[in-house]
Amino acid sequence: LYVSIILGFQALTPECNYLNLKELGSPIQMETKSVLSYLKLAQPKSEVVWISAASAAGQCLVSNGASIGKTGILPPAAYSSSFNEMSLIIRNLQRAVSVRRALLRKRVDQIRHILGVQQFDLAIICISNHHIQRLNRTYRSKNIPTDVLSFPFHENLKPGELPKACGRDELNLGDIFLGVEYIHQQCEENKEDYSSILTVTVAHGLCHLLGYRHNTEEEWQQMYERETQILQEINRLSGTNLQPLTKNLF
Repeated sequence: LYVSIILGFQALTPECNYLNLKELGSPIQMETKSVLSYLKLAQPKSEVVWISAASAAGQCLVSNGASIGKTGILPPAAYSSSFNEMSLIIRNLQRAVSVRRALLRKRVDQIRHILGVQQFDLAIICISNHHIQRLNRTYRSKNIPTDVLSFPFHENLKPGELPKACGRDELNLGDIFLGVEYIHQQCEENKEDYSSILTVTVAHGLCHLLGYRHNTEEEWQQMYERETQILQEINRLSGTNLQPLTKNLF
């Protein structure tokens, strides 16, 4: 079985490629592969068991590039059905720190255009230390908060390779979970700008969705160069001086 409850209310069933909705007291199963796929189908006030993009791809790439396995995530929120035509979803599921979603959306859109993946769906989920720690403990056996977890929709991409979608439903990169409370704490300690580091972290997470890893020095070099290219263009557009998240990894 894929792994069960992280952020929600009810246990997963063995039908792990499906959403298990509890709506009006009656369970409903609905096939979907990512947060965004669910949001396009969900009605408000549903209790959701969501199977992440990793359940389709068979991979969970996290901040250290580890391959974890298939996963199940539960975002407990009531979503509007107003996202039918949108390909970027940003959801803030925590209250510990503020998230400037308009600025974050602008930066994410810029990164998607730089990477040439603006035609692909993407979900960004901002969560607390508590929830990112539970994810980290479950999928990496590390009982500490972390900054970012990336769940790719497409499996076995080579670094920088664009997904080959066979239909509209496969125009999906996957989902990125941002540990925004953890990121904010690290910025406080290191005297860094929180909004800038969110941008850097999203660039890092998106690279993971496109097959980049940093388990070895050779993999890190590829990922570092790509992150540098992305952030140099962001710097040119915004007058910032952003540096890759993995700058001093090796």
